[in-house]
Amino acid sequence: MESAAISTSALDLLLLLRGSEPEGLGRADQVCYQIETAILMGILTEGDRLPTESVLAGELGISPITLRQSLAALRTRA
Repeated sequence: MESAAISTSALDLLLLLRGSEPEGLGRADQVCYQIETAILMGILTEGDRLPTESVLAGELGISPITLRQSLAALRTRA
């Protein structure tokens, strides 16, 4: 089965999660929290493909390096 790209509305919902994370987290951990929350809420589902790192980092207002750190941390939690 082919993976679906994340929809624009799903990306918009993911962006709405900014600022919802607990205080005191580093930026990479904040992004992890946002993505994990999006998964738990069903905004992101199995088979969804995230935008490219550069696009997603730009949308989230973070550097690609920070995004890579977040994604690496999420992979170890899987």
